[in-house]
Amino acid sequence: MRCELILEIESFYTMAKILLDRIVDLILVYFGSARGCSLRSHHSFLKNYDKYFKTQSIPPSSEFLNAIQQLQIDVCEFRDKKIVHQNNPRLSLGIAYPEGQGAYLSVGHFYPKVSDESYESQSLDKLSVKINDYADLVLAFLIANREHVALKLAETE
Repeated sequence: MRCELILEIESFYTMAKILLDRIVDLILVYFGSARGCSLRSHHSFLKNYDKYFKTQSIPPSSEFLNAIQQLQIDVCEFRDKKIVHQNNPRLSLGIAYPEGQGAYLSVGHFYPKVSDESYESQSLDKLSVKINDYADLVLAFLIANREHVALKLAETE
């Protein structure tokens, strides 16, 4: 059961990162590409959104931009640095499941050294809410800026 739950949490982070990348694909298809702006992932979107939105003449809300930045930290960086590329053989994965909250990882070390850092993931419940809120912001952003859409209706015969 413990192993399955750890895999479930790790899978959640992987799928959440994929979802964030697909949202960037949606924005790119919806508004079109912009010269000199690579939008192949959520991370590249984070680095280029200023230039992209200026090129497209689309003003994003500060709430939308904050969500992009926070999810990069909460999902992408945590997954990459703390789950996928963590190669310490003394790593000890624990699971916390407080009543009324979602499960989360609690990570420590066997035979800890002074340089070892213990850390925890966010609860999946809280992270799910952040991702859902971001999806709502994206949808509102698309609707508010639909006059900038790059998609054109196909002509019918």
